[in-house]
Amino acid sequence: MKRTAALFVLAAFTLLFASCKSGGKTGLFIPKNAAIVIQVSPSSLSSKLSWDEIKKTQWFQDLSKENSDSFAAKILDNPEAAGMDMKKDFAFFMKKQGSGGYGVFEGSIKDAAAFEALNKKISKKDKAEKDGEWNMIAMDNNSYVAWNNDRFAYINDMPDLNTTGSFGMGGGAMERKQISGDSLKIFLKQTLTLSGGESLDDDDRFTSLLKISGDVHFWMNTGELMSGMAPMMSMMKVGSLFEGNISAATLNFDDGKISVKANQYYGKEMSKLMEKFDSKSISESVINRIPSQNVIGVLATNFNPETMKEFVKALGMDGLMNMFFAQQEFTMDDIFSATKGEFVMALTDLSVKNVIDTVPNYGEESSVPRTYKTTKPDMHFLFATSVNKKASFDKLLNVMNQKMPTLPFTYKLTNDWFVAGNHPGSIDGFMAAGNSKQPFASKISGHPFGMYVDIQKILKSNLTQDSTGNVFMNESANMWQDAIATGGEYKNGAMTSEFVVNLVDKTTNSLKQISRYAEKMNALRKQQRMVMMHDMNNMDDSDGGKVMSAPPAVDADN
Repeated sequence: MKRTAALFVLAAFTLLFASCKSGGKTGLFIPKNAAIVIQVSPSSLSSKLSWDEIKKTQWFQDLSKENSDSFAAKILDNPEAAGMDMKKDFAFFMKKQGSGGYGVFEGSIKDAAAFEALNKKISKKDKAEKDGEWNMIAMDNNSYVAWNNDRFAYINDMPDLNTTGSFGMGGGAMERKQISGDSLKIFLKQTLTLSGGESLDDDDRFTSLLKISGDVHFWMNTGELMSGMAPMMSMMKVGSLFEGNISAATLNFDDGKISVKANQYYGKEMSKLMEKFDSKSISESVINRIPSQNVIGVLATNFNPETMKEFVKALGMDGLMNMFFAQQEFTMDDIFSATKGEFVMALTDLSVKNVIDTVPNYGEESSVPRTYKTTKPDMHFLFATSVNKKASFDKLLNVMNQKMPTLPFTYKLTNDWFVAGNHPGSIDGFMAAGNSKQPFASKISGHPFGMYVDIQKILKSNLTQDSTGNVFMNESANMWQDAIATGGEYKNGAMTSEFVVNLVDKTTNSLKQISRYAEKMNALRKQQRMVMMHDMNNMDDSDGGKVMSAPPAVDADN
């Protein structure tokens, strides 16, 4: 099993950097009800970071040295030695089956003899069994490989795939059965001979996804993935809302950034609900009300709360919620009518404070608690939402104060805004409706949803006193800048979104930068290992009075 899993990783890693071309139709053999699909554009990736460049890095050489399998090392040195056609498409997909599922990695054959030799070596089998035109080898008890002169596919039993549907209810590992070898072989042949309406090729949304210029494409059939969920979820009509929902995303390693653009398609029931979806754009002026110039992260949304009420009703949870709220002397309408739908959450003013901490002393000599000096991160938290009905807010706050006389936060309420937080100054600043001119405000406003994280401020906050940790943080600060997410627009049956991680270096593609970052992290890992060995040797020789010399420094740039 371990060797087969390693082969899956090896094959996936290799295809990332091989050269290939994609045509109009996908040319992939993927069933239409696959739960998850990952397709890679090797030609695009290899143009940004070639396999030869990877082999020259120290982190890759170290990884190769740690690999005790000489045959695997040979493949890493020359991926085409595996007999796979590195100029044609590859794909990995997962499909649910019963209480578990299948995982399949497939592609095209270039050298059938080399491919056969590879799999005999891995499986330690002398020969392959024949099934018509197909050759098959059992890699272990729950994985097979099948191939002919043109195509191949590896399949693994995935007993945990259905846990997403169980939510921990009636889906324990003891109840899941291993898929038989015969079932694996049958599904392999079915996969390699898919045609017509059986294939995902017939879904225009999938073929359109693969036509989008990108390095990696993702496809997730949420309805299929969540099928067979726990009875409680079925009673709440969650399954009907998930049915037919598809997530399609494209990942790009561009110059100075990593970006993901996604479309969320909805099925029949969810589309009916989304047609009522009434969202507005986040206002830049609302973001600028955040009083601090030391913002760590912000999440903002602007939508009609009535849409959420319709969603609760569609789930069949409105009766349950009203029953619960009735005990608190308010209704679901009180909840959804209180706000206009503008929400802002912000973390600001991150700092590290010296504190004295106390821990129990469980020693036999004394039960007096021990105190020690340490450092802890501290920050301001701010939550704000626009007010629609102040009376509803008053009602909710009265119940909250009765249940929790001492609240862990302070708040203020006017006819326009409810603002809460752990620092009165932040609350007063937001209520004052000032204009802090946040530099990121224009980047997340203009959409129903926006998120911003300043990675630089986090990495430069001296959150650790460990010297190696500080070097890691500094190197990371030289790499990562910030993260921005926007979206929520719904049009023509799909909701769009985008997520971008910006890097400090704007002139080099992000894939090459990630490789350089891995090189530096690998050097730091080796340095830390040397320090640990040095400390252990000092401990071993302390009784002998020996003084150990300090370990040599490792230059992370070399």
